[in-house]
Amino acid sequence: MKTFLRYYLKYIILAIVFIGAIAAAGIINVGKIVEVEEKKSSYTRTQFDFYISSPSPQQVEDIEGDPSVDKVFPFYAFSNAFPNKNSAREVWLLASDDMDDSGISLITQKTCIEGGYDKTGAMLDNLAAQRLGVGVGDKLSFTLMNKVFTFNVAGIYLTSTFGTLKKGIVLINFTDEMKNALKPANYGGAFITAKDKEGVTELLKDYIGEGSGSSKGQVADKEDDFALIKDNVESTERGINTLNISVAIASGVLFLILNIVFTVTNRKNDLLRRDDGMRYIVMAGLYALTSLITAAVIAGAGFGIIYLAAAKTFFAADCIKTALYCTLPVLIAAPVVIAFVFIYLGRMYANSAA
Repeated sequence: MKTFLRYYLKYIILAIVFIGAIAAAGIINVGKIVEVEEKKSSYTRTQFDFYISSPSPQQVEDIEGDPSVDKVFPFYAFSNAFPNKNSAREVWLLASDDMDDSGISLITQKTCIEGGYDKTGAMLDNLAAQRLGVGVGDKLSFTLMNKVFTFNVAGIYLTSTFGTLKKGIVLINFTDEMKNALKPANYGGAFITAKDKEGVTELLKDYIGEGSGSSKGQVADKEDDFALIKDNVESTERGINTLNISVAIASGVLFLILNIVFTVTNRKNDLLRRDDGMRYIVMAGLYALTSLITAAVIAGAGFGIIYLAAAKTFFAADCIKTALYCTLPVLIAAPVVIAFVFIYLGRMYANSAA
């Protein structure tokens, strides 16, 4: 047992060190990927093309009737409906009397973290859920015109990073009871999807919302808006790719070099085993098996740890690339190590025969 441990201890240490280093690098990148994807989610995981502020019901009807427009999702917006906490005051309450097309808003299936859509419930982005201290199944109360309304939380969604709606949003159905209590004249905003984007751009060129404080230029093109944060996002993504490539090269090369060093520095023992009658194929097979097992353990454990870290986030699928970059090079290096071992031992045995 002591001989076994002494001989294989270096491989055990190698595996532990590699797993720790690979897992650490992978988890760092998982964190960066989550940061990037959260910033991008309001743009890449949503369907709308345009957002307009403060349209009147008639403006919404006119826009919806234009042949270049696909769908319109209008909503009323309230900024002080949650007065119990300081941070809660910043949460936007969005209420719509046309919930059928809510999927083109920021609250959509591709941004759903937990629960889901329910017209009779409240859908919150993650920031709003944190600020209000609620989760799926909890009751959520808010006050409008001194009247308290209560909804069950139906779903939690990715935090919005779009436009003015970055401080947390809650989406509910604008019930008849709420309409009667508030009697709003105009919507707070509307999301629009286009059949013909150029046509919608032309349609909204001179748009001026009829709501309070409206002015020209209250149109946001999602693609143009995303371009404003793209440089920052791409910079982070370049950092992610750089770390991925660096870890891939380092792990593959180091695994190869260390295994070669282990083989060469064990030459004295290998000569003794050869002279004691151990066959070439047996010795080479032991080395090959050891390298394969070590590589498999490193790759398997490293991938598993990174994937478990990613699985706790909403972006596990986006982290697969990092997990593979960190672990596959070790498996790829293993056959090269084995080829070296066979050549190296083959020459050692050939010299003996000579």
